[in-house]
Amino acid sequence: MIRKNAFDAMLLEMGKSLEKIERTLRILQVILNSQPIGISRLSDATGLPVHVVRYSLRLMQRDGIIEPSKAGAIVSPEFLDRRSILIDSIRKMSERVDALKTMSETLLSGHVERKRVAEKEDP
Repeated sequence: MIRKNAFDAMLLEMGKSLEKIERTLRILQVILNSQPIGISRLSDATGLPVHVVRYSLRLMQRDGIIEPSKAGAIVSPEFLDRRSILIDSIRKMSERVDALKTMSETLLSGHVERKRVAEKEDP
């Protein structure tokens, strides 16, 4: 049995954060394309359960990304003014994830090479 450690916990937390970001962007894209839009239609359009959409909308409203209207959610003018910041932040995160991928591949290939050398040295 493999013991969980702090590194595993960090990776798990990072995965959860990426899922939240992906979900938020999926919902936001549908709102941008179909605003105003209600929770049921958002759920249908994204394939997410209603309770997940409702929770995400609450967080997005709290953060000033969307605003409620009688006809459904709409994107806030403030968000539209700062969406380039979001795009830049996601681009930078993507670059960091790419760098992590490269680092992990390098670590793995280095381990394999050391193992091969050790196997050759052992009679």
